[in-house]
Amino acid sequence: MKQLTTLFALLLLLGQTVWAQSGAGLKGSLKDSDNRPVDGVALSVDGQEAAGSSNEEGYFELSGLSAGSHTLIFSKAGWNTYRLDVNLTEGTKDLGTIIMVQEGGIDMLSSEDLIPTVSLSDQDVSGGSGAGGSNVSGLLTSSRDVFYSTAAFAFSPLRFRIRGYDSEHSTVYINGLPMNSPENGFATWSLWGGLNDAMRNRSNTVGLAPTDYTFGGIGGATQIDMRASTQWKQLRVGLAASNRSYRVRPMFIYSTGLMPNGWAFSVSGSLRLAEQGQVDGTYYNAGSYYAAAEKRIGKKHAINLSIFGAPRARGKNAPVTAEMQEIAREANDDDGYFYNPYWGWQTQEDGSRVKRNSRYSYTHIPVIMLTHDWKITPSSKLTTSFGYQFGENGSTALNWYNASDPRPEYYRKWPSYFDNTDQATADALRAQYVANPEQLQLDWDNFYEVNRNSYDESISSTETRAKYIVEERRYDVKQFNFNSIYRNFLNENVTLNAGVNGQYYIGHNYKILNDLLGADYYVDVDQFALRDSAQNEDFYQNDLDNPNAELSEGDVFGYDYESHIQNVAAWGQGQFKYGQLEFFGAAELSYTQFWREGNMRNGRFPDNSLGKGEVFSDFNYNFKAGATYKLDGRNFFFLNGSYGTKAPYFRNSYVSARTRDQIVPGLESKTIYGVEGGYLLKAPKAKARISGYYTAFQNEFYNRSFFSDNAFAADDGSLQSGYVNFVMDGINRRHMGLELAGEYEVLTGLKLRAVAAVGENIYTSRPNISIYLDNDPNTQVSSRTAYMNNAYVAGSPQIATSFAINYRSPKYWFVNLSFNYMARSFVDINPDRRTYEAVTYSADPTYQQQAVVPDSDQWNAILAQEELPAAFTVDLFAGKSLRLKTKKGKTYFLYFNLGVNNILNNRNMVSGGFEQLRYDFEEKDPEKFPTRYFYSYGINYFASITYRLPM
Repeated sequence: MKQLTTLFALLLLLGQTVWAQSGAGLKGSLKDSDNRPVDGVALSVDGQEAAGSSNEEGYFELSGLSAGSHTLIFSKAGWNTYRLDVNLTEGTKDLGTIIMVQEGGIDMLSSEDLIPTVSLSDQDVSGGSGAGGSNVSGLLTSSRDVFYSTAAFAFSPLRFRIRGYDSEHSTVYINGLPMNSPENGFATWSLWGGLNDAMRNRSNTVGLAPTDYTFGGIGGATQIDMRASTQWKQLRVGLAASNRSYRVRPMFIYSTGLMPNGWAFSVSGSLRLAEQGQVDGTYYNAGSYYAAAEKRIGKKHAINLSIFGAPRARGKNAPVTAEMQEIAREANDDDGYFYNPYWGWQTQEDGSRVKRNSRYSYTHIPVIMLTHDWKITPSSKLTTSFGYQFGENGSTALNWYNASDPRPEYYRKWPSYFDNTDQATADALRAQYVANPEQLQLDWDNFYEVNRNSYDESISSTETRAKYIVEERRYDVKQFNFNSIYRNFLNENVTLNAGVNGQYYIGHNYKILNDLLGADYYVDVDQFALRDSAQNEDFYQNDLDNPNAELSEGDVFGYDYESHIQNVAAWGQGQFKYGQLEFFGAAELSYTQFWREGNMRNGRFPDNSLGKGEVFSDFNYNFKAGATYKLDGRNFFFLNGSYGTKAPYFRNSYVSARTRDQIVPGLESKTIYGVEGGYLLKAPKAKARISGYYTAFQNEFYNRSFFSDNAFAADDGSLQSGYVNFVMDGINRRHMGLELAGEYEVLTGLKLRAVAAVGENIYTSRPNISIYLDNDPNTQVSSRTAYMNNAYVAGSPQIATSFAINYRSPKYWFVNLSFNYMARSFVDINPDRRTYEAVTYSADPTYQQQAVVPDSDQWNAILAQEELPAAFTVDLFAGKSLRLKTKKGKTYFLYFNLGVNNILNNRNMVSGGFEQLRYDFEEKDPEKFPTRYFYSYGINYFASITYRLPM
């Protein structure tokens, strides 16, 4: 830590030596995407009052500026605000042509323009279009990248992920603070959902390119600026309607901008409501709020306080088998029906019936951020942020004791379970479901009836003991964040960036009894341990210090533990520009430690469940470097590479954190390395990108838990049942592919766009599987090798293409029609089906089973990975902007937007799927536990009207 402090102090001292001379200026021109001049654009420098504006030809010029680092802001009502960081030396710099983008596009975060940050040198701003021209400023420009803006929404029906990466490999920052969860690495965008208007100031970096605010992940980084002074000075009120997750969404924002007294304020909020979405039982109730205040102190300091949150409750829908979907559609006489077994009818006291979902989630994790900006010198800046987030995250599910499985999707309730043994029963069951579709749903009235007649005389003869309950699984959060970022323009050729950050995360994981469903109490014991064990009473207790607890609604039960995670990191980066060559280098050093702290003494693990457990810790490092060669102002070639390690996440690091403190044997950091390169064309009427990438992930860990009933073979050949923990280590993956995009302006305002992503994301190792039983205090009960090398990584189509026609009228309306094709998407495999034991003899004496014949139909059904059907969609987006005046001459704007996805109404698109982790080792029948699928929406729309009053 002393070394890091010394390094940071040296960087600050270095900044003091680079005071520049006064007398700097700049000039340039502003045009729209159709090369027309944009007049009346207000220019401000470093957030101060407007310093000038563009004339009728779009030309602007500012003088009398100090040399050094400045932030320019170009703003005009009805246009997206453009921000540009420049480093000025003595003399007048020509910024060339800057493209302004009109408002009126789709009012969604996924389609907003990228906000560039570039540093311009003398060679970069000579004003020509050839070598050394104004466009020779790096790969980020004021226009959106065609490939990534298309991938953001055109490929979403099949859950396309850029380069097939999980979101943990792309870091998200708000006001300089990291928002990825330390427990699992994911950035949960729903925590700030509905705050679109307050989050328009964003910068995105994809892949390995350098950033000014973080080292970044292998997938890139996103920075969202929610400071009050950067919000547009406006009152904006909108109303949207949709038939997706929610039906209606009112939204507003009011921002003062930076006032003469140095203060800026901004507030925003929204609601997203639906009694039911496209899928039965999926209600949606969400709100969001945001407030920020900022004070400029002199010319060098600013302090900002931001608070935001997004409480949300929603009903979930389930992945289902093809059989379930087929029968449900026939029963409901709707070939586009989406089956959801999580809901059922419940009779109310007045005799009416309502739909009730057993799986609903509720999340509310407010975030508080305090940010200090210090402009140390004209060429150096230090931004320091502190953050605290806290709140609750819960999800409900049915639980039961000494009762039949209540779930409609339970595999023994479907005709396929009887296909090979009793075809008559299978046919009768199918006919019964088709004639009585309510039998495909939960029977809430039956749960209440069973509970009202359930007595346990050994406990009470007057109070009923619940057999069915609703439990709530909670993942509450407390997190402290710190981040400090330093930037210094040493000169026109060299920029230094550095930062330090730290996180302390406490996750509280536990269950509470949500609903007794008419009973008086529920007993806290582990039913699997009670059923399968001949041990003493202590063995099946979830909490030995409170045995056989009689629970009421709201009581904690089952498990209760905390995840404590501490992360610290320091990074530095240098960016260099010499003529037509730009290059950079960056390094990061980090330290992670975590431990489990149990709040219950579990009966199976009495000595290894309560209190603070073993501490895992590890140092990690990352390096990346790259270069861009600017052939001229239109043609760019780039090459970037990285190598590093990444600490495991708490969520995958324990055999069973619910019950005991047992870190996965051999746990260590994974290694990630990759390279990317390509060509970029930026011409007045044409844009194109061709890029390739290769990324390797090595030594990953995988951990899942599920109930296995007579479907798991131990090493001795006997079949075991119970709740199992499935751990896999030594997982290697390789992601490689090409990304191609092009845009050409055929006529003024009319553009054609084509985009394609072709990848091959596969596993490249034979991981080791270890299986542990929750109701067995012994250690590992089975170990075997998974032959899954060359299997495809699931979760995203590996081929995605789009062709779009876009027209933007000078009368301020636009229309975009796109044709999209996605293919080569695969189900997520069950590694246990790719083992020697899955296809060979079993030693269990209770049955005789021959080994599966290689290359037989059964062999292929077990081992082959299913490829999901390709999908073709057509999407339409259109919008209109009106500029109007009040009776007093005040200008205001109305925006109308409409987006229609999947116009062809394809309701059979499968967006993903997975093989169940259960496997029939006895009969070796892969259809006993068939694959479950997720389905995409049919035709769906988003329509909005927005009123905007510039202040």
